Amino acid sequence: MKYFSKIFVRGAFTLLPFGLTFIILFSFLAWMEDFSKQALSIIAREFYFPGLGLIIGIAFICLLGFLTTMPFMEKVIATFELPFKNVPILKSVYSAAKSMADFFSPDSKTNEEQQVVVVKFPGFEAELIGFVTRRNLNDMPDEFAKTDRVAVFLPLSYQMGGLTVFIPRAYIRKTNMKVEKAMRSVLTAWMPVREDANT
Repeated sequence: MKYFSKIFVRGAFTLLPFGLTFIILFSFLAWMEDFSKQALSIIAREFYFPGLGLIIGIAFICLLGFLTTMPFMEKVIATFELPFKNVPILKSVYSAAKSMADFFSPDSKTNEEQQVVVVKFPGFEAELIGFVTRRNLNDMPDEFAKTDRVAVFLPLSYQMGGLTVFIPRAYIRKTNMKVEKAMRSVLTAWMPVREDANT
C-alpha cells in the first residue's frame, strides 16, 4: 500500500504541470471558440467551423501586437483605458495588472528599472533573489528613507505573492539573469528545469 501511494503521488506530480497548462489553454480556447461561434451565428453562420476560435485568437493577439508598434495606437489605448483608470474598483485591479504586465514586457518603457538582484541583509547568511522595481523614491511619502535606496520585490515560491522592501543599494548585487527566467525559477523553488540542462 505504501509503495502504491508513493508511485501515485509521483504520477500526480508528473501530471500536475501538464494539467495546469492544459486547463489555462483550454479555458482560453473554449472562450475564443464560443465567442467566434456566437459572433458568426449573427453575421454568417455558414463560415463557422471547429477550431475557428483558435485561429481568431492567435490572429487577434498578433494583430494587437503589430498595432501597438504604431505611433497612433498610444492615444487609442490611452482613450480605451479611461474607464479602467477612473472607476474605483476597476482602477485598482487594472493598474496592478498593467504594472505587472509592463514590468515583464520586453518592450516596456520601464526596462531600465528591471534588474534581477541578489539581496544580502547584514547579519543574515542566506541570500535572496529579488527584482528591482524602483530606483527613484523621490515621489514617495516623506516618512520613507529615500537616500540611496531602491524598491525590491521578493517573490515567494509557487505563487505570485511576495514582499516589497525598500533597502539600501549596498544590500543588493546585480546579476545578468533575465527577469523571465528568474521568475520561472522562483515559481518552482529553483528546482532544476530539464530544458536548462541543454543550455
